[in-house]
Amino acid sequence: NKLAQPKVGIAATSSGVGIAYTDVIQDHITSSKISELPFDGAVKLGGDGTSSSLKISDHADLELGSNSFTMEMWLYPMDTSGSNYGTVVSKGVSFQLYWKNVTQSLDLYVSNNGSDYNMINNGTTYAGSVPIGEWIHVALVRNGDVWSIYTNGQRSYGPVTAAGTIHNNGNDLAIGDYSGSYSTYELDGLVSDFRLVNGTAVYTDNFDPPTTRLTNITNTKVLCCQSTTSA
Repeated sequence: NKLAQPKVGIAATSSGVGIAYTDVIQDHITSSKISELPFDGAVKLGGDGTSSSLKISDHADLELGSNSFTMEMWLYPMDTSGSNYGTVVSKGVSFQLYWKNVTQSLDLYVSNNGSDYNMINNGTTYAGSVPIGEWIHVALVRNGDVWSIYTNGQRSYGPVTAAGTIHNNGNDLAIGDYSGSYSTYELDGLVSDFRLVNGTAVYTDNFDPPTTRLTNITNTKVLCCQSTTSA
């Protein structure tokens, strides 16, 4: 097993048009950390004192709006960058999913005006749902106006009803850092098999976490962190 140490790549889209992404990942750890995954391939985030994250430039395919969507990945949290919050995924103020190291849980913030969290404010999974130093499958799902977060296939947040259109901004979609102000809330950890499906709620109830790599299903806009040689 080897960890990916990517430089530049292309994220898959259902239309076949790739979204370019780059990163400034400068660190990696031994393959023993991914020995519990059912497949090879993970990207190291943070841990080097710089903004070490995967950044996907703004694109129409990344605007979630009022769509149903599914954002999922395998996550291995290790630490945060001096604060209690380490960003798992963000798109400026409009959308932020954090790992909290004190409670070892996830925390969701969503805005439809780009200034405050008037759709979801502090949408938190239960304490211990995402423990430090373990691989956990995470799936954030919006199904119509109903939101849920699943950890290892079990609903740990929701179902919560939150209507509205997520604010459309020009920020990157960032994995591992807050794209509204880079280097502010970095996550030190690993991510593998990240997929954004914009337009479909893939999971609507508890499920068994995948044991094979995710694929480019209908409405897939980002598919990354699967390779041993690139993101």
